[in-house]
Amino acid sequence: MTSEANLLNDKTVGDLYDYLSAAANNGEISVSLSNHLRTAVKKIFATTCSSDEFWRSVLLTSVDIDARIATLRAKTAGTCSDRTIHVYRTRYERSVQLYLEYFQRQQSVAPQAPPPTPPAASPEAYLLATQKILQASLAFQQEVLAALATLNPEKGGPVPMSPPTTK
Repeated sequence: MTSEANLLNDKTVGDLYDYLSAAANNGEISVSLSNHLRTAVKKIFATTCSSDEFWRSVLLTSVDIDARIATLRAKTAGTCSDRTIHVYRTRYERSVQLYLEYFQRQQSVAPQAPPPTPPAASPEAYLLATQKILQASLAFQQEVLAALATLNPEKGGPVPMSPPTTK
């Protein structure tokens, strides 16, 4: 649970609620599921928050879901069945699970540090590398000329192309 708490550090119920909307918009979850989960989250926290506590600002790491459910049950006695309250709790727990999975995926695809750049070459090393490239280019040109000369040895060059014939 410690690693889960670290992932949710400084995250609020409002952040969870907004994530559920974004997850539906991104296709992670269906719009219907998002609506059901957000309704449960809002019902639990909007009903159980005291007058001086805005439900969206509750830190997820400070949530005592058992106490919230007991308060919800007491405040909605006669209007909310035990089954409905159980569904709200299950949906809240599923919401938190999805939110944790989202953060875990973000950590697993976090960009890796770029490979270290090699130290800058000295001017002498640069000149040596340039010289090797020029020598290789010259050797290649000489090979090409020698290969072309073998195609038409009498003239010392390639066989002349004849113009295309027309019918």
